Amino acid sequence: DFTVHLRYRPLEAGGYRSIGLSFDYQDQGNSQDVYTSTNDKRQSVQAFHRVGGQQVYPSAGIVYTELKVGEEAVLDVDVRGSRLTIDLNGTRKLDYAMPVARRDGKFALWVHQGSAEFLELNISAGVESIETLERRATEAEHAVALAEAEVKIARAEKESIERRLAATVAAHLNDESDRARHLAIDAAAAEKRVAILKSEMELAKLEAGNSTGPEDKAIAAAREKLNAVRKAAETPTENFTPLGEQFPKTSTGRRTALSEWIASPSNPRTARVAANHLWGRHFGQPLVATPENFGLNGRQPTHPELLDWLAAELIAHDWNMKPLHRQIVLSSTYRMSSQATGVPTALKADSENKWLWRMNSRRMEAEVVRDSTLYLANQLNLQLGGPEIPESDGESVLRRSMYFRNTPNEKMSMLEVFDVADPNSCYLRKESVVPHQSLAMMNSGLTIDHARIIAEQLSTAESDFITAAFETLLARLPTDDEIERCQQFLDAQIISFKDEASESFTSGGTAKRSPSSDPRLRARENFVHVLLLHNDFVTVR
Repeated sequence: DFTVHLRYRPLEAGGYRSIGLSFDYQDQGNSQDVYTSTNDKRQSVQAFHRVGGQQVYPSAGIVYTELKVGEEAVLDVDVRGSRLTIDLNGTRKLDYAMPVARRDGKFALWVHQGSAEFLELNISAGVESIETLERRATEAEHAVALAEAEVKIARAEKESIERRLAATVAAHLNDESDRARHLAIDAAAAEKRVAILKSEMELAKLEAGNSTGPEDKAIAAAREKLNAVRKAAETPTENFTPLGEQFPKTSTGRRTALSEWIASPSNPRTARVAANHLWGRHFGQPLVATPENFGLNGRQPTHPELLDWLAAELIAHDWNMKPLHRQIVLSSTYRMSSQATGVPTALKADSENKWLWRMNSRRMEAEVVRDSTLYLANQLNLQLGGPEIPESDGESVLRRSMYFRNTPNEKMSMLEVFDVADPNSCYLRKESVVPHQSLAMMNSGLTIDHARIIAEQLSTAESDFITAAFETLLARLPTDDEIERCQQFLDAQIISFKDEASESFTSGGTAKRSPSSDPRLRARENFVHVLLLHNDFVTVR
């Protein structure tokens, strides 16, 4: 409830020169309105309302009076419940009962087909009438009733989901007993109860918001819908809406057809891709340099007939890869030496070994570098399977490297230096040889610890230590020059550790095993550590 004091002046421009105000404003199609019309034919003060986009002008709300363009006018409007009074220039013009129920809303000033100069506007809240207080109480009761209805719907929906779930499980298990049929009937009934409650609430909302008196089309449609769902609930049925996304019980066969086409003997592309991968794993370089792209944008195979023969062999052995692995590793090509010395003609003619006149020397994969270090020290845990291990535990957990987490953002730092597998590009392993790989091995606590273990194990043998170390770590015998230089290194190290005047340094890094107190064994530990940094240790020849 409120009063409005409005002082304004209608101006010359325009036709109707309607100047008014809206209250209980919901939107452009729903409000209560008061206005004056200063048109050239007949002036008036009017009250009207908008409902559902329609403007209604009751005859009881129209009062004709004299108004002049350019003259100042004062409009005093008093609203108490459904009672509306309008005073124009201090004279009561209208005492009116609004036919549309009041609602809380906004206030607006407006001008239609004209212009005006607004001089003063005062809006004051009034003491709410008994009618307004009763309306607020009714609205509160209606809000409580709607909230209670929503609670009932939520409980009914919960029951419906539980019963439909039980019926779906029984159907999935192909339960053909009476129990399964009763579960389906209960599920359908529970779903219908939800539909009834929702229809009842929809109708209650429309009836509460209907202020025009006669029943409108929306209310009639809602009542008809409620009667329909109530009637449907009277007939028991086993049909209910299943939970989750539903799939056909019988396959269309399209996926089977696709898989059979992919692995068909008449489609050699699959076998050629697989054979190219196998060859690349054994020789370090696939026959098609772009294993991820066999299309027009990819590289052509270096040995197309060989690739076709390998693909045909794979298909002939019913896609069993083991025979193909055996054929490759027993071939004379695979068993060739990787040495390029002594054959200058071939090296000049084919420096990249495109025609496979020798075996390619390859850098160990990152995981193999770490696992080899652990294996040579008899520390590698060969347990199979198990959960993923955090990459941060790479130096403390001695499982095989393949069990550690490897994502684009989470990689074991030591493995990353040696080009660990890229989770986003699994077609071909990148390979690099850079100085900081040797530095990573030098500073790795895991490498230092296991170099000391290997040195201790080799020292217990009666064989020549230098030869044993070369055979164990580099899989070859040392040359005479290497033996001489290694022996000089060991002698110098022993003298250095025996010299009491030499400065002692605290070991840093993540190594957990302390160096030996025996100068001879400590020199051997350093020697083994140096061999682990050797290029031959990380190279497969």
